[in-house]
Amino acid sequence: MTNVNADSANNTARLETSAFAEHGAFDLSSTEGRIAFFCARYECEPPELEYDQDEPQAILLTDDLISWTRREGVNLDWLFCGSVAGLLPVYRERYRMSAQVEEFGSLVGKLDDAEQNMLLGGLMLCTKAGADVDEVMQLTSQKINEHRANKS
Repeated sequence: MTNVNADSANNTARLETSAFAEHGAFDLSSTEGRIAFFCARYECEPPELEYDQDEPQAILLTDDLISWTRREGVNLDWLFCGSVAGLLPVYRERYRMSAQVEEFGSLVGKLDDAEQNMLLGGLMLCTKAGADVDEVMQLTSQKINEHRANKS
C-alpha cells in the first residue's frame, strides 16, 4: 500500500456525499471533497478509504481504492492532487477537430437549411442504406442546384 497525503481526514470508512450534494458545497481542495463531488455528480458509491495510522491525514492507496478509480473512470492526478493536467490531453485527443472535419463543417455551414437537409439525406442513404456514394452525391448536387435555381 502507498500513502497519499490528503488535506483532511475524517477517519470514516465511507464518505457521506449526501451532505455535500444537498448544500452544493464541495471542498475540491481535498481528496475526500473531490470524491464526494465525483460521487454526487455521477451518482455512484464512494470508495472505502483507509488512513495511515502513523500519518492520520494520509490516505492509503489500497487495491480497493485503485479498483474503484478504474471502475468509475476517475483520473488519479485529479483525485489526489486536484490536477487537471492529465485530463487535458485525453479531452483534446477525443474532441479536437481534424483539418478535414473543420473544412467540412465550414463548407456545410455555407449551405442553407434545405441544402443541409438534402446533404444529410444523401449521407444517410450512403451510410445506412449502403447506396453508392458517387451516385448519391451526384443526385444531391443536382437537387441543391435545382433548389438554388428556384430561389433566384
